[in-house]
Amino acid sequence: MKRRTEKKQAGTGRLAGRLCLITGAGGGIGRAAALALAREGATVIASDVDETAAEETAEAIRAASGAGMPVELDVADEASWEGCLAAIAAAHGPLDVLVNNAGVAMGGPLVDMTLDDWRWTMGVNLDGTFLGVKHGIRAMRARGGSIVNVSSVLALVGRPLIGAVAASKAGILALTRTAALECAARKYNIRVNAVLPGGVDTGIFHSQSWWPNLRADRGREADARRDIISDTPFQRLGSPDEIASAILFLASDEASFITGASLAVDGGYSAG
Repeated sequence: MKRRTEKKQAGTGRLAGRLCLITGAGGGIGRAAALALAREGATVIASDVDETAAEETAEAIRAASGAGMPVELDVADEASWEGCLAAIAAAHGPLDVLVNNAGVAMGGPLVDMTLDDWRWTMGVNLDGTFLGVKHGIRAMRARGGSIVNVSSVLALVGRPLIGAVAASKAGILALTRTAALECAARKYNIRVNAVLPGGVDTGIFHSQSWWPNLRADRGREADARRDIISDTPFQRLGSPDEIASAILFLASDEASFITGASLAVDGGYSAG
């Protein structure tokens, strides 16, 4: 990891001089968040289990004249967290913002899901966020900071075929509230909040087992996508940039009196 030559320089932007770590930054919401935070002056550590994808995000940040460095991180592995944060502290100094974004999605009926599938989903989504919160608090408790966990509107609203994902995301929401209260009680000056995306146009549904059947049943991809958004009042999917804007807000001092909150960015889906 390349050393940041100047620490906490004054600059412009809502996150000027802040050091931010984003998990799952290799694509989708994570990459959009990494770019958004960098545009606001942050030095961004783009982490991903796919080191090449992390480097591509860091390069995109640098191409836009931002400060971005990649790091490989397996969020479900505690030793990986410990090594990553130690390397960041040695090379760049104290962490200010952590965005726990890394996650996986697996669809299908509960009766067909294997225990290994369930545990894999929980391992990445819930265990990974727990480890991030645990080690993020340890890294920031002396100076304060902000943790933003990416949950899902599925934590609030039931939907068939996504039982493992919904359960893991609901766990993230409960973890967020608990961590926020613990940090406040211990006077760590660390805010912990959650963003709850609705359907986002990252293409992730293409990897779902039900997608080929839905597309075949509807006849055209456009009609299959229309089926996905049928319960969303805005009648469209969100964009990664729209979720990134919410993450940026919660990470910044504009949200200085907000902790333990959950911000739904779902086109009105959870309001119904």
